[in-house]
Amino acid sequence: MKAVTLVLLFAAVLNARAMHRTDFVVTDGHFGEGVETVHLKVLRNQRTGEYIEVSPGLGGRTERLVLRSSFGLRQVLLNHMQNASAAAANIGWKGDVLMPYANRVRNGTYSLGGKTYYLERNEDRGKYGKGALHG
Repeated sequence: MKAVTLVLLFAAVLNARAMHRTDFVVTDGHFGEGVETVHLKVLRNQRTGEYIEVSPGLGGRTERLVLRSSFGLRQVLLNHMQNASAAAANIGWKGDVLMPYANRVRNGTYSLGGKTYYLERNEDRGKYGKGALHG
């Protein structure tokens, strides 16, 4: 379910001003062979040719994002060059989705879009307040 939500989120990013449900298709893709095969969900804007490849099996990670420039040329903005070993190793955390976590957010509280969110804090840090242990 996380990957489906991620794919729908990126639909808006690809071309928000011209987004129509009929412009987008989701297909399956893959690269690599055998046990290293990386399975993908590909969200493509049929009108512009823009697309994003997301790997549900690697945590919903973005493997490739292709957008059009102001000159109409496609630009590959992020990928692992279709190398399954590189995608599995993911040096530098390319394409990973980062989520707010209480040990990185002051007081485990933040606001977004006018709504306040409270993250679980499970570590008492004395005069510094509560934080969160992870692992």
